[in-house]
Amino acid sequence: METVSPYTVSATNRSGLIVIFETLFMTWMIIVNLIRLYMRLAINGPLKIDDVVVFTGSPFLILPLIP
Repeated sequence: METVSPYTVSATNRSGLIVIFETLFMTWMIIVNLIRLYMRLAINGPLKIDDVVVFTGSPFLILPLIP
């Protein structure tokens, strides 16, 4: 009997695509947040309320994706 990975993409089961896109967009979100943090601290000035909201909200989006 053959064991199937839970994240395999086949013709009938494409649930693995969800994991691929989640990983892609989570990585993009982290990179953009780091660029935003660098821009604020090195170029534009002090952190403001919008930065605090973004940085505190990001873990709430990442934590549910970790199995």
